[in-house]
Amino acid sequence: MGRDAGEGRPERARRARGRAAGSDGARPVAARDARRRGAHPRAGAGGDGCAPGRCAHGHAQPSGGAPLPRARRDGLLRQAEPARRIPGARRQPERTPPVNERAKRLLRDAGSERTSVLLVEDSASDRRLLLDAMENFATVRAVAKLQDALALLDAEEADVVLLDLHLPDAYGLEGLIRLRERHPQLPVVVLTGGELDVALDALAEGAQDFLSKDEIDPLRLARAIAFALERQELREQLESRADDAARSAEELEGVLEVAADALLLLDVASLRIVWANEAARALFRAEAETSILGRRPLTASMLERARSGEVEVQANVNGGDKRELALRATRTRFRGAPVWYASLRDAESRRETEEAERRLVRGERLLALGQMAASVSHEINNPIAYVLANLQTLQRAMRAGSQWDRDADEMLDDALTGSQRVASIVSDLQTFARVRDEAVTRVHLDVVARAALNLLSSRVRKSRAKVQMELPEVAPISAFEGRLIQVASNLVANALDALEESGGTVTVRTTEDEAGVCLIVEDDGPGMSEETRQRVFTPFFTTKGSRGGMGLGLSVCAEIADRHGGTLALDSQLAQGTRVTLRLPRATGLEAERPAPTHSGTRARVRGGRILLIDDEELVRRGYRRMLGRRFEIETAASGPDALALLARDERFDLVLCDVEMPEMDGPSVLEAIERLHPDLAPRFVFCTGGVFTEASVHALAQRSVPTVAKPLDLATVRDLVHRFSSDEAAEG
Repeated sequence: MGRDAGEGRPERARRARGRAAGSDGARPVAARDARRRGAHPRAGAGGDGCAPGRCAHGHAQPSGGAPLPRARRDGLLRQAEPARRIPGARRQPERTPPVNERAKRLLRDAGSERTSVLLVEDSASDRRLLLDAMENFATVRAVAKLQDALALLDAEEADVVLLDLHLPDAYGLEGLIRLRERHPQLPVVVLTGGELDVALDALAEGAQDFLSKDEIDPLRLARAIAFALERQELREQLESRADDAARSAEELEGVLEVAADALLLLDVASLRIVWANEAARALFRAEAETSILGRRPLTASMLERARSGEVEVQANVNGGDKRELALRATRTRFRGAPVWYASLRDAESRRETEEAERRLVRGERLLALGQMAASVSHEINNPIAYVLANLQTLQRAMRAGSQWDRDADEMLDDALTGSQRVASIVSDLQTFARVRDEAVTRVHLDVVARAALNLLSSRVRKSRAKVQMELPEVAPISAFEGRLIQVASNLVANALDALEESGGTVTVRTTEDEAGVCLIVEDDGPGMSEETRQRVFTPFFTTKGSRGGMGLGLSVCAEIADRHGGTLALDSQLAQGTRVTLRLPRATGLEAERPAPTHSGTRARVRGGRILLIDDEELVRRGYRRMLGRRFEIETAASGPDALALLARDERFDLVLCDVEMPEMDGPSVLEAIERLHPDLAPRFVFCTGGVFTEASVHALAQRSVPTVAKPLDLATVRDLVHRFSSDEAAEG
């Protein structure tokens, strides 16, 4: 065949007319007479043949042109009729109902709504034969010329056209081409004299099927018409879907065009830009879309690195001008070709945006901490009051030697109980307020819930709501403990707010199932409307008005849950209360193991041992010297240089306890010096801290795996540390 796909239909029609009429375009009378006799209309000098090539009637003739490829030939035939027997072709598995069954259905169902057929046939005998064959299933209008058919179709509709290729005013494919130009959506079945190549040409020009006049009977006609209608419907559906896809692509391109980020599509092989949105053109200072196409601003290594997440790169935006950009990239396809899809943002703008987000979150945390401070100050004042009272009474009694001496033990017990309560509150507050967690640890949600309730204890006592706890021990999770205490505190505080006017019950409970571990906080308050429920996790949305925060509480909680691989779900109905469920996966076993609390008597008692205590607070050194001096030999140093001077004289210590924050030389610096000067002592070094760190200290501690204990120390903790290091030495020995 070899016809150019870009050749226009008018040109093909002209050529068809030319082939039919001869080189001068005239229609010879001899051709008409020959056709009426049944002979070929362009018999050459030899008598009964055609000129080389293909004549106007479509008769196949020997030609010097390339033969139709076998695959193309078979494909066109199967397009017309999947079940047609093709000479020499391999049978394909049948995927549709048998053709005869389809035709029978057309014949059977034709009684009520008959198919409208336009028959274009100039032979009276052939026309009569076709009309008789379609009598029982179609309404047929018959004409003898193409121009009559076109006029009729302009005035009336038809379901299908049966078109003879041997017409007085249209020869060969000319009639089909002209008909499809005027009515491209109308299915056409061509009538041939049995020539296969003619049929293939017709199918290539858009005919839905072909039928040889030698094979005409009702079933074959019904089959051809049924398939033509079905394929035309499928074609229209595909065209409709293609149009929908094109519209969707245009709409998507419109959305991407106005996106804030610079978006690029780059050819995978050349890395040249093939599409860019408005933001990208502005970034690369291109006045028009065409001026940016073909540029190569990114390298393959940049794009590969950006596949796993956002990275910062230096890209050439205009000639030799380089800028620092935040890049994300992925591989996709564009118009059938593989491309890189790249999203670019100015790195400085991105950092400013992230810093603004951090400031907002920090502001919410500060507001929460301010509310906590009021509660904590109240909580601390009560135990401190009786601690001081007991200590002052004890001091006066001991000086006077009065009868109160017999109450000394009881007063000391009360003082210790109050001190421990204060220490517990401070520890929970430090965990909650920690800006940077040192590491992911094994955390129990029931412990988290108790810590949160401890922080809110003053508010709980003053609230009209009653708090019920159902906190059985559950499986550990891998988490930043401080973040989870923040979430739990926020959820309980929200529940208390909901019951501020009406009163009611807040239930805090922990559960676990196959999916993970849950912390559930629910109240029997007024509940939420659907509108509020839809917006509750939206940043800056709040129902508390001026008495509440900035509306970041639940959005921050949801983000924390997501970062831990969990979910935060809310269920609420008006007048039916609210339930919030924090669900987290169980611990993986890869996180750091938090040291278990030590208790007196849990390990063998260790008598003796030398301890070096380094702390810049005189009262701390004096207090620990008194507490530890009866059991251990203890030396103290007021600074890092003092400690190093002492160690230069005698480095025989079983344990070194060192404060982290000291003015002259901080704890990490002391450790660094000991590692250099006294390496055998470094493994027995322990940081002792009150929980307040500078940025430098946080960075230094993050780089080292050194035991850390919190103040205030107790005798059992120190005894266990000495025992641990002694056991390690014995094991190594």
